[in-house]
Amino acid sequence: MIKIMKTLTSAAFALSVFIAGTSSAATLEQVTDFGYNPSNLEMYLYVPESKAENAPILVAVHYCTGSGPTFFSDSDFAMLADTYGYVVIYPSATRSSKCFDVSSPQALTRDGGSDPVGIMSMVDYVVANYASKWRRLFMLPGSRPGQ
Repeated sequence: MIKIMKTLTSAAFALSVFIAGTSSAATLEQVTDFGYNPSNLEMYLYVPESKAENAPILVAVHYCTGSGPTFFSDSDFAMLADTYGYVVIYPSATRSSKCFDVSSPQALTRDGGSDPVGIMSMVDYVVANYASKWRRLFMLPGSRPGQ
């Protein structure tokens, strides 16, 4: 019985060292000065320590009533970024509904002056500061966890 307990304790210790050794030191950072932002969105950015050269960019757009930091916590995009080396932008809507503008004339017009303009400023910021490529840009609309 003591031998089994020692073996289990050793295995648990080894597993905890392995898990601690594979965790990322990268964190979600808020970027406040990323360019033209007519609708006052907030920008949160996750850059993995093992960022790929010419890293792809993922724009993870949260669901209504959500936020960038909540979507970061509720999704696996950051963990996958650690594995595959892409950069994740988590825009955050600041209006009371916490929804992005996807239907106003401004949002539906190129450079129209609403949320899409702020999100493109975020992308431009990442391309300029993290040597990422436009050709590898992906946007994923958020859904509530469990949906």
